[in-house]
Amino acid sequence: MPRRVLFPTMLALTTALLVGCTATPQAAPEVIDLASTLSFDFLLEQDDGMDQILKITNSGQQAVAPVLRFTALDKAGEPIPGVVAYSVFGTERGRLVVPAGDTYELMRFSGKREAEVADVAVRIEKAPQADFPAVRAGVAATPLDEAGKKADLDAETARVRLTNDNEAPVTVRVLYAVWEMPENRPEGVQERQQVWSAFPIGDLITVPAKGDTAVPMTEGWNKSEYAKAPTSLLVFYSR
Repeated sequence: MPRRVLFPTMLALTTALLVGCTATPQAAPEVIDLASTLSFDFLLEQDDGMDQILKITNSGQQAVAPVLRFTALDKAGEPIPGVVAYSVFGTERGRLVVPAGDTYELMRFSGKREAEVADVAVRIEKAPQADFPAVRAGVAATPLDEAGKKADLDAETARVRLTNDNEAPVTVRVLYAVWEMPENRPEGVQERQQVWSAFPIGDLITVPAKGDTAVPMTEGWNKSEYAKAPTSLLVFYSR
């Protein structure tokens, strides 16, 4: 039987802050780029938890919203022609806000040789400072039924409650993730799972400090073709 992934929330994103404006109104604001504070570690497979995780460590004190480009690598560290590497949370578009400490992105791969992926090369195009509060924990997501009671993540889910234990309000996005069935993966990666599809639930959502909010479940999330696939809710700080 394939393992069912039902993972907790993680990760963070927000708007880039333009700082250092001169006294002249027409002057372009300075963008503080903090690329040197970032480092990366790719985790291909894990015994307990999500596979194909890109761990992003921000050694600085300021949150950043990096724009990244990815290259799939084989065991020898060489690029794999024809294999495309891309993110689930949108770091190619600068959506992921990386506060001080560790943050995580999920990777996806496509191409005939995707079974050969062993690592990912990351190129930082830019990493502007992001206007985001200090956070100590991710925002938790709980599926609710029509009566507002906790439910399984299935056809009975009507809303998702988001709970923020941080001292400041935060902005997040939520994805309903459908994971590939391991037996449907290419030969050599039967045990590895990656996100097959990800449906946004709502848009940019503000969750109050030490509080919660509920958002309606996205339409079309429980289509019959996803009935047997593992699913989970993914929450990440966003802009």
